Amino acid sequence: MGQALSNIWQSLESQETTEALVHKEVKTEVLVTPSFKLTRVPRETVQKIGPYTSKQQILLVGEGDFSFSASLAVAFGCASNMIATSLNSQEFLKKHYSMFPQNKMALEVRGGIVLHGVNATNMINHLLGSLRFDRIIFNFPHAGCFGRTVHDIRKNRELIKSFLGCAKKMVNREGEIHITHKSNGFFRQWNIPKLGLDQGLHLIREIEFIRSRYAGYHTKFGFGGDKDFDCNPSKTYMFGIHST
Repeated sequence: MGQALSNIWQSLESQETTEALVHKEVKTEVLVTPSFKLTRVPRETVQKIGPYTSKQQILLVGEGDFSFSASLAVAFGCASNMIATSLNSQEFLKKHYSMFPQNKMALEVRGGIVLHGVNATNMINHLLGSLRFDRIIFNFPHAGCFGRTVHDIRKNRELIKSFLGCAKKMVNREGEIHITHKSNGFFRQWNIPKLGLDQGLHLIREIEFIRSRYAGYHTKFGFGGDKDFDCNPSKTYMFGIHST
């Protein structure tokens, strides 16, 4: 698995190099064929935290300070089964989140890949779009509209709908797409289960999300600011491609 992820990282670097050459009007063609094949993990060495295990191929999108993915990595003892991504740049994260460098290191020293500039609503067109995962996780998605107006609710629902439409093309046949969000007040008007149904997904189950189970996890606003927001009460909605 570690070697496979290394191949992906090299492919991503090749893509960046290719883009730079295009800007310099150098005509070239690079064929990228990344692989992401999970090495079988002996049953006795599989580690678990919440609904996640070290044998799952996991993609995390919309990470804030990367503390959730780092929490998984520490619990697993490795991160060679994980790719953690954010929409924000590395420079933005370093400026706004004091623990980001430490969390990034926790992932990378354990074999994980950290990527930036990944749009969760369009990731099928990213190099990642050629990969398939057992779990795709988006914690507390938010479009930046904090009001309770019809417009604000619609924008947030559109974000989740677009993510689900993209994620269902990148999840394995028996895999799951997880969205964790607050489950009280006007957040209930987002009706996340209905959004999944609209995308042809099946709601497998929904469970209470307890932040304290994930040591070191801090909820952060996507626009910056190093304070945690209150995520209680929250639920994790687990969607699948096929009903069981």
